[in-house]
Amino acid sequence: MAKEGVSYIGINQPTVIIDSKVEVDWVKKNISMENVVFDWKYQIVVERSNKKNLIYLKFLHIWILTINWTLKRYIEYKGKILFLNMK
Repeated sequence: MAKEGVSYIGINQPTVIIDSKVEVDWVKKNISMENVVFDWKYQIVVERSNKKNLIYLKFLHIWILTINWTLKRYIEYKGKILFLNMK
């Protein structure tokens, strides 16, 4: 998979063995894969990466909620009105 800008299309869903300890950024490498299954070791790497991303997103969400709550309390304390548009 060292070659970039390649498309791989599997027949009968072959198992692709990826020897990597980190998740490969296929988009960045401009590599597309269709109808393939990754080997179990690489699937574990991807699952761990997804869990780390999920934990980070949960932390970020809690942090934003905490800041929003703090600002709301501060605004109420000062008697001012401020509208926070947080999506």
